[in-house]
Amino acid sequence: MKTRAIVCYDGSCGLCRRGVRFLKCNLNRKRFRFGPMQDPIIQRKLGMQIDPSMTEMKVITSEGTIIGGASAVRFLMRRIWWLRWMAALSQTRLLEPLCDRAYLTFAANRYEHSCRLERTEMRLLTVAVPALLTAVPLWLSYTKLPPWAFMWVLAFVVFLFLKMLTYKQGCVQMKRGDTVAYLFFWPGLNPGAFMARTPLAPIEGLRPWGLAVIKLALGLSCLFWWSRLLHQTIWSVPLALFGVMLTLHFGAFELIAFGWRRAGRQVLPIMNRPLRATGLLDFWSRRWNLAFRDMAHVLVFKPVHKRWGSTLGLVAVFLVSGLLHDLIISLPARGGYGLPTLYFLIQGAGCLLERHLQTSPLRQRMLAYLFLLGPLPLLLHQPFVNHVVLPMMSFMATR
Repeated sequence: MKTRAIVCYDGSCGLCRRGVRFLKCNLNRKRFRFGPMQDPIIQRKLGMQIDPSMTEMKVITSEGTIIGGASAVRFLMRRIWWLRWMAALSQTRLLEPLCDRAYLTFAANRYEHSCRLERTEMRLLTVAVPALLTAVPLWLSYTKLPPWAFMWVLAFVVFLFLKMLTYKQGCVQMKRGDTVAYLFFWPGLNPGAFMARTPLAPIEGLRPWGLAVIKLALGLSCLFWWSRLLHQTIWSVPLALFGVMLTLHFGAFELIAFGWRRAGRQVLPIMNRPLRATGLLDFWSRRWNLAFRDMAHVLVFKPVHKRWGSTLGLVAVFLVSGLLHDLIISLPARGGYGLPTLYFLIQGAGCLLERHLQTSPLRQRMLAYLFLLGPLPLLLHQPFVNHVVLPMMSFMATR
């Protein structure tokens, strides 16, 4: 059996321990093992090359070679497929001395950083780099593309960031093919369910597939056929909304879910018959866009609930949802800022009210429809309709 490489780190450093947790999630456990340099066994393996001040991490390769510092970091990055380009970039003539100096400076001050940098800040740091890498393309899209096209570009980028966050948070071991499939070929935001291989109850017959195909066809007809007849009428906005939802959420995404279930994945469609919701809480927590529900529960509700309780956790979920919708709706429309956030805060208030009211099922459903539909103009505000929806439908009508 081939000897495993050993990653040696400072076990008394919080940042080092967090880095090791990241490496364990991304490196092949059969090829690497990890040990603190305070361990006598690790010290014997390092021999005379042990650094008493522990100013740098070290890697003992499977051949017995000891690599330290920035070179060890590059060695590990080359073993993580999505970081190989960064390892190659850091070895260029221009960047190599800068990266080496940056590593030494950071390592010398790591205890100070560890005291100030909490776990949530580390998660934000993992988002900052990809955010900076996409800032220029997004700005060019904002200035060069029509607002409706920029909206779709921005929605995809935000969705991909959420994918990466849930992927890192879930810390699920995935092969390269599974990672690509989760990031680009599955609309859900629960990596644990996607990787679970326990099959659910099989989908009986062809009826669910047929219904999903019908919904997909109806959505496409709203976008590309009915839009030609009604794109300059008051029906343009309902056509756009129903067209997009039927095409994506109730059509294509449902067919993708059925396909992954046939392949043995433990996944569910992201829409769970929202018209059957018994109330506002049931609608948002069990019926509508379960992908966002899964993400918000892990990244928002659980941390806030742990510190401040379930009420503030619920409010935080709706606040984050509102801010995300503001980003995707108001920024392309270049107006209406804050209205989508207000809409979702009203939904949060409605859920809290529903918790405390003891009403009949009929009144509970009527209250849900009142909260969902009454403030809907805040979500689909006039700048969004005029600058995004109507131009998109006019573009569809000409195809």
